[in-house]
Amino acid sequence: MSQISPIVINITLDGSNYPEWSFCVETALRGQGFYSHLIDDPPMCKSNGSNDTDITTWQTNDGKMMTAMVNSIKQSMIMSLKS
Repeated sequence: MSQISPIVINITLDGSNYPEWSFCVETALRGQGFYSHLIDDPPMCKSNGSNDTDITTWQTNDGKMMTAMVNSIKQSMIMSLKS
């Protein structure tokens, strides 16, 4: 079984450092292959279920990405990520 590497964002968004934080998030997500989660829509379910695995993988990776972002934001700002 392979070890899952966490996404590390070495800066905490505090409200005054958004440009720096945003650059670090983008760089970290690009390095892990998750940048598309910031710019693309999630895959849509096909009626025949042929892409169920793709959807599950996307959701798992999106959760990893969101965890990294939540862990790099000042606690009072976390709910601003909720969609």
